[in-house]
Amino acid sequence: MESPPNFSTIAQEHSDMKHTVIPVENPSSTIASMFSETANAAFSSAPVLELLDFHKNKFRKTMIYIVLIFGLFILAGLILLIISFVLPKCDSSQESCKRPGLVLLTIGSTFIGTGALTILLVIGCASCQFRKQMNDLTDPRITENPIIWRYEGTEWSRFLDYIHGPNRQWTEMAPLSSFCCRQSTYNRLLDRQYGHVILYWNGLIIDELHFVSFRQYELQTIEVMDFDPSQQIHGLRIHTYLKAGKNSRDCYFDVFAPSGVSLRKLQGIVQSYTGRMSNSTSARLASLGLTLFT
Repeated sequence: MESPPNFSTIAQEHSDMKHTVIPVENPSSTIASMFSETANAAFSSAPVLELLDFHKNKFRKTMIYIVLIFGLFILAGLILLIISFVLPKCDSSQESCKRPGLVLLTIGSTFIGTGALTILLVIGCASCQFRKQMNDLTDPRITENPIIWRYEGTEWSRFLDYIHGPNRQWTEMAPLSSFCCRQSTYNRLLDRQYGHVILYWNGLIIDELHFVSFRQYELQTIEVMDFDPSQQIHGLRIHTYLKAGKNSRDCYFDVFAPSGVSLRKLQGIVQSYTGRMSNSTSARLASLGLTLFT
C-alpha cells in the first residue's frame, strides 16, 4: 500500500495573486497544542450563540422560500384540476371533445405531484444535513478546543473585501454571483465593523457567510498562506472536496488570521489537523482490516 501523503506544504508562488504558501515546519507537541487557545471564546459565548442562531434562522428562511416556490406549483395544479372538472360536458361522444379536460387533469396532477415530492425531498435531505451540522456543535469530541477568531476594524473589512466584496479574490463559492446580489449583506457586515471565524474539527463557520461541514466538504489538506507579504497578512487555505454527485469538485476556503496569531500558531493548527486526519484515516483502514504503513 502506498504511504500516506505528506501534508507539510512546499513553498511556492502563485503568479495570479500575491499569495505564498509558507512551508510548515515540524513543530513540537507544544506548538501543536496551540490549537487549544485559552484566550478563545467558548461555544457558549454570546457572540457565537448569536452567530449560530443566525444560521438557524437563515436555514428556516431558505426552507420557507422552497415551500413557497414549489407551493405555487401545487396551487397551479389544483387550479388546473378544478378547471378540468368544471368544464362543461359536451354531448358529442368524440374523443376530441374529452381531450381538453384530460390534458388539464394530467398537467394538474403532474404539478401537484412534482411540487409535493420536491418539497419532501429537499426539506428532508437539507434538514437531515443541517441537523448533523448542529449536532456536531454539541458533541464535545468534535468541538474540543475550537479556535474562534474575532476581527475588528481594518482587519475585518480587509477580510470581508477578500471573500465577499465587489472585487473579491476568493471566488470558490458561487463564482457567478454578481456583487449586486450580495451587496446588502456586504454593507451590513461592513458597517458592523467586526466578525468571527470558527474553526473546529468537523467544519468551519465564516461569520454569517458560510457554515461549512466537513461531512459534505471533505477535508483534504490545510496550508499556511501569506496572502499579502507587503502587509504581512497570513492565514490558512483549507482544501476540501465537495461531495455533490456529478457536481463534485475540489474547492478551498481562505481564512485570514488576526494580527495576534503568529506563524508558529498557524503551523501548530495545521499540524493538529494533519495529525487528526492521519488518525481518522488509520481508524477507517483498521475498520476495514487494513494497516497504514508509513
